[in-house]
Amino acid sequence: MKTWHKTMLALAVTATASLSAHASSDMGSCPWGYEGCFLASPPVLDTSNDSRDNLLRLTGEKHAFTPLRQPIPDDITRSRSYYFGPHIDEWYNADAPDEETASPLAETAFDERLKALNLSADELNENTFRGDDASGRFISNSPESASALFAALLADKSLTPDQRTTLARARLAVPGGAELQTMLSELPYAEGSAAAFRDYLLAADHFYQGDYAPAAAIFARLKDSPQPWLAETATYMLMRTALNQSTANARGDYGEFMVLKVDKAAADRAQAWAESYLQRWPEGMYASSTRGLMRRISWYRQDWDRLAALYEKAFAQAQSGEALVALIAENDSKLQSKDLSGYDDFFISAPDAPLITFTQTLRLMRATECDDNAPCVDDAFLQAIKPIFDNSGKPELWRYLSLRHQYAQKAYPAVVSAIKPVDSLPASDILLFSEQALYGEALMAQKQWPEARSHWLHLLGLSKDFEQQQYLQAKLAATELESGNVDAVFAADSAVTSLRYRSLVLKTKASADLLRQQVINGPNSEERTIALHTLLMKDLIDGRYGEWLTDKKTGQPHLPSGD
Repeated sequence: MKTWHKTMLALAVTATASLSAHASSDMGSCPWGYEGCFLASPPVLDTSNDSRDNLLRLTGEKHAFTPLRQPIPDDITRSRSYYFGPHIDEWYNADAPDEETASPLAETAFDERLKALNLSADELNENTFRGDDASGRFISNSPESASALFAALLADKSLTPDQRTTLARARLAVPGGAELQTMLSELPYAEGSAAAFRDYLLAADHFYQGDYAPAAAIFARLKDSPQPWLAETATYMLMRTALNQSTANARGDYGEFMVLKVDKAAADRAQAWAESYLQRWPEGMYASSTRGLMRRISWYRQDWDRLAALYEKAFAQAQSGEALVALIAENDSKLQSKDLSGYDDFFISAPDAPLITFTQTLRLMRATECDDNAPCVDDAFLQAIKPIFDNSGKPELWRYLSLRHQYAQKAYPAVVSAIKPVDSLPASDILLFSEQALYGEALMAQKQWPEARSHWLHLLGLSKDFEQQQYLQAKLAATELESGNVDAVFAADSAVTSLRYRSLVLKTKASADLLRQQVINGPNSEERTIALHTLLMKDLIDGRYGEWLTDKKTGQPHLPSGD
C-alpha cells in the first residue's frame, strides 16, 4: 500500500526516478554539472539517486570539494527554494563545465616570443591557427602550442636568427597544404636542428591535413632527435597521430561519432606511444595531457577495467571541484552509462575501481527485470564483487551494499540489528550518514514510529551539516505524519523548521482547525499566508462559504507585510 511516507519523500526528498530502470540520471532536468544546476539527490547514498551525484559526494568529500551544492537560504523558515530534486533554472550557464580559455600569460608569452623572432602581429590573420573545430586534431593548433615551438627555436643556439624567423613564420602558416610543404622542402637545411625543425613542421602540416601515415613516418624519425624539444614533442605527436588515425572512419550515416567503429589497431599504437612517452618523460611537457588521453585511448580500445582504474586515479588527483565534476561527467558518458551510448552491455564492475563499482551496483539495484547484460543484484552478485572492496581496503562500501540489499528484500530487522546508532557525526562522512539514515528508514518500514522519531531527532542534534539537517527534517516530518501526529510538526518546539516541509503538510494533511491555528500563530507571514490560502481553498471546495467569510476576516490581521 502506498504510504504517506513514500508520498512525502517523493515530493520533498528524493529526485524523480529515471525513465529507464538503469539510466544514471533523470531526463529533461537542468543539465548535470552545468553552472546553476544543483545536485538533485539528497545527501545519502541511495539507489534512486543519480549515479553521478553518488559518485561526486563520495569522491568530493576526500578533497573537501562541494560543487553543485544549493545555496543556503538566509532564513529556511521563510524559504521553500531549498529542496532535493531537479532544479530547472532557465538561467543556467549553457557552456560546458570544463571549458577552458587561454590565460593572459600565455598570450603575453606568445607576443613576446613573436617579437623576439623578428615577427609582428601583422603577420597574423583570420587563417592563422585555423582548423576544423569538429576535429580533435586541431585542438593543438593554437597560440599556446606555437609559442612552445617559438621558445624551442629561441633556446636552440645552433640556429641562426634567419633560420629561427623562417621556421617561426612557417609555423604561423600551418596547416598550409601543398604550398607550405613545397616551401618547407625547398629550405636549404641539410642537417642539424634547422633541418629537424623543418621536418617537424612538415609532419605537423601532414597531421593537420589528416595525412596521418606521412606524419607518423616523420615523427618516428624525430623521436630520437638530439634536439630535446623535438624528441619529446615528436613522441607525443606519435600518440596523437595514432589516436586521430583510429577515428578517421568512426562516423555514422549522419556524421555522428561512433566509438564502435574505431580502428582498434591504431588505438593500440596510441596506447603504446603514450606508455613510451610517460616512461621517458613522466613529468614532461605533455605528461598531463598524455595521462588524460590515456582515458580516451582505453575508451576507444573498450578496455573497461583499465578505464575504470584511470578514472578512480583521476578522481583522487582532481585539483578542484569543477575538475572533479568534469571527470565524473566524462566517466558517466564513457563508462558507467555506456549502455545508453550504443553498447549492448552494461559496465558492471572493475577490479581496481571500488568507488565506480559501488555506485554502479547501487544503480543496478534499481532493476526489476534482469538479463545477462544487466544482472540482478542478489547475494551471489554481491559475493562475486566483494574481493574488489576487500583488496582495495574499502570493505565498508561492500557492507553498505549488503545492507541496502537486505533493505530491498524487506529484511528490516536485520538492517536495524546490523547498524549501531552513533554518538557523533563527522563533518564529512556520507557513508556513515547513509547508514544512519538507512537505520531510520528500516524503523519506519516496521512502523516503529517512536523509535524512528527519536532517531531522527538524535541525528538532528548531532549533525552540523545544513544539507543533512534538511534531509533529517523531511524524515522527521514523514514519521510524524505516518504515525498520525500531524500537529507535532507545528508544535512550538518542533524540529521541522523548513517552510518547504511545513507548507507541504499544511497543503495536504492539515485539518481546518490546524490551519486556523497556523493562520494566527504561524512563525512568520509566509507560513501564515500559506495556511490562510489553503484554508480558504478548502472552505470553497467543501462548500463552507460562511466559514470562508469568517476565516478570511480572521486571517487578515495576522498577515502584516513587514514581519
